[in-house]
This record gives sequence, structure tokens and C-alpha cells, in this order.
Amino acid sequence: MIGISTHSQKSRKQKLSQFLLCLLVSLSIPTLGWSADESLSLFITNNADRSGAIELNGTGTPLAGRVGVFLDSADGGFDTNDIRYVQFYVNDRRRNGERRAPYDLGGTPRSGDARLLPTEHIFNEGPNDIRAVILDRHWRWHVVEAELNVLPPAPNIVEIASSVDDFSILVEAVVAADLVDALSQPGALTVFAPTNEAFVQLLTDLGISKDELFADKALLTKVLTYHVLGNALFSPAILARSELTTLEGEDITVDPNGPKVNDSNLLDIDIAASNGVIHVIDQVLLPPSITDPQQTIAEIAVGNEDFSILVEAVVETGLVGILSVNSTDLTVFAPTNAAFVALLEATGLTKDELFANKPLLTTVLLYHLLNEELFAGEVLLETELFPMESEPIAVDAENVQLNGIDIIATDIDASNGVVHVIDGVLVPPAALELLGD
Repeated sequence: MIGISTHSQKSRKQKLSQFLLCLLVSLSIPTLGWSADESLSLFITNNADRSGAIELNGTGTPLAGRVGVFLDSADGGFDTNDIRYVQFYVNDRRRNGERRAPYDLGGTPRSGDARLLPTEHIFNEGPNDIRAVILDRHWRWHVVEAELNVLPPAPNIVEIASSVDDFSILVEAVVAADLVDALSQPGALTVFAPTNEAFVQLLTDLGISKDELFADKALLTKVLTYHVLGNALFSPAILARSELTTLEGEDITVDPNGPKVNDSNLLDIDIAASNGVIHVIDQVLLPPSITDPQQTIAEIAVGNEDFSILVEAVVETGLVGILSVNSTDLTVFAPTNAAFVALLEATGLTKDELFANKPLLTTVLLYHLLNEELFAGEVLLETELFPMESEPIAVDAENVQLNGIDIIATDIDASNGVVHVIDGVLVPPAALELLGD
């Protein structure tokens, strides 16, 4: 018979006592009102591998669907060895306790990934208080609290905006940019919604009409997607951050003292929709790449593979300097690689033969360059444009064409001007003379 040592028995009794003490204190924690521990945070994700997780406080999630809520160190002050036990509460109701990392509200599976919870079974519609009570390895208690907003089943963001008279221009803009489906489908988004007055002020500042703005679909889409975040963030989450990354790709700055996003005041907040949340603002937000672009025209061209032949031509003719000087304001109509290939086929020339004829190549390139900055709305107001190569370019506003060539992308803003993409090479009459037939 194998005996059990007195030391082993004592050790087991000690562990049991410690566990019972933890359990007793954890049951009493909800009534103690302890202050939050800022070194730890609660995060949420809809992926079991925790990808795309964001800090929970002020976050929204759809009523239907699964999410994972887990504890993490906000500043790296804690690691898994620092924690002995975590007890979770949802709206003061005790949920799962965790005695091993990772610490999840849903209960840690053996795989180590977050266990996703069915939203409609765990949380109430509207705000939910989530609390994690942590016992560290020094037998000290910490409390972390956050808020999770469960979105209503209806209406969606577009339906709410359409029902508010002061969003009528915003709704028109969303329709013109073909973004209705993107803002109506299930998900979790944040929309900063400018009022009609905000749009009127923008048009006044730009000196254009609403129709001119809406006709420039690329610019309109860029501006509108700069008002949308890929997560549903209510005001606590917004004001806890200094920057927010938009669907357009650039950041919005946050001033909690305003409260403001960029230079726009938050007029109304936390309007919950089935697929996100709306915050009302008093100015239209413009991406930094429009208001303060950093790259020159030359740098933009070099960074786009579809302009590689154009870049070669610019280098061959020595025009790189013109497109690189920050002190200028230029407009460039940039032919794609396919446009150059079509030109070579039409002329029967090879690229080397075209590039070898430097006067011809220079004449062609200068015909794509204006010595003033004109955005698409301004270009389409003209009947003729006068490039650095002196012969005019004919503008067809109805078909969005130059000399019969389609403008396929517009308003790529640079620090020294603007680029519009075209699907053919503009050939001035002087170049035709150089070509012979």
C-alpha cells in the first residue's frame, strides 16, 4: 500500500483553503464597488483566433451573432503568470470563472482560442456592464469594467438617415456614391453623419455646386468612406481614443474636450442602428490626403504599377523635375500602361522606337500636363483645356472624356497638384506631324 505524506496532505489542504477563500471573496465583489484597474482591459472580437480585437468599452455588436470577450493587459504590466483567478460578471450576474489563461468570459477552451458567445443569449439589447474581478499572484484583487452595447434588430444606418430631414444631402451623397448596400448590410459600423448645413458649408468653401460634387464619384466615395469606421464604437470608445482609422484608410483625430473629431463638433451621439451607430457632426470631414497631401505627382506615379510606362517616359524626357517640385500646382492626365500599349499598336512603333524619338515623346507628355490645379468638377466645367503643349484639349463633360478618351479615375491629390487617370494617350496635332502618317 502506498501512503500519502503529511506534507502532501498539508499542501492539498492549503490549496483547497486558498480556492475557497478566492471563491468567497469573488462572490462578494459585485457589492464592493472597487475602482477599475487601468493596467488591464477587456477586449472583444468575433474571431476565435482573436484577430481584429478591439477594446470593449463603448463597443457595439449586432443582436444576433457570436462574440468573444477576453481580458488583456492594456500596457503590458500583466502577463499570464501574474494572474491566479478571474471571475466575470455581466450586468451584475456572475458568469464563468477562469483559473488559466487566456481569460475569456465564454470559458477558455483547451485550444487557447477565444470561445465565442451567442450574443442574443448572453447580453441584453442596449448597454451591458461587463466586469472582470482578478486575483493576482500576490493575492491582490483588481476590478476591470467596460460597456458592451448590443445593437437593436432594426432599423439600419441608411434607414435611420433616410428618416431624418437634416440628413437628406448625406443620403443623396450615399446614393450617388453607390454606398447604400455597404451601409445597409448586416455588420457593425460607425458613421459620422454631417448635417445638411455641414454639406452646404463645404460646397461654399469649395466653390462648387452639389451636382458638381456628386458627379465626381471617386472624390465623393473617398470623402464618404472617411466618415465610416469598421467597428461600431459608441461615445465612450470614441472619446477614449486619440485617433480612429476609417474605411477610407486615413485617420480621424479625436478631441475629448470638444468633443470633436478633426475640427467637427459632435452634435448628437450614440444613435444605435441594427448594423452600427451614428454620431451627428457639424462639418464634413476631409481626408488629410485631400487637405494636406504628402506625396508629389512623381512619387504617386512611381508607387502605382499601372503607371510604369508613363514613369519610364517621364524619366526618358527629363520631366521628372517638373513633377517633383512641391511649390507648383499642376494637373496631370495620366495614361495607364494599357493606354500606352494601345498607342504603340496604333502607330506600329515599339516602346524603344517611341522613346528614341525624344521630341515626339516630350510633345506627347506635355500635352497631358496643365500648369494649374484643376479637380474633376472644375475640369468638367470647361469646354477646352490648355496644356503646356499649346494646342487645346476638348472636354466632353457629358461623357467624361478628353479628346474622346475616357477619364477613368479622378482627384488623386498630390502635394504639387492633382492626377486624373485616362484610358488612352492624348496625341496633339503637333505630335501627329512628327509621326508622319
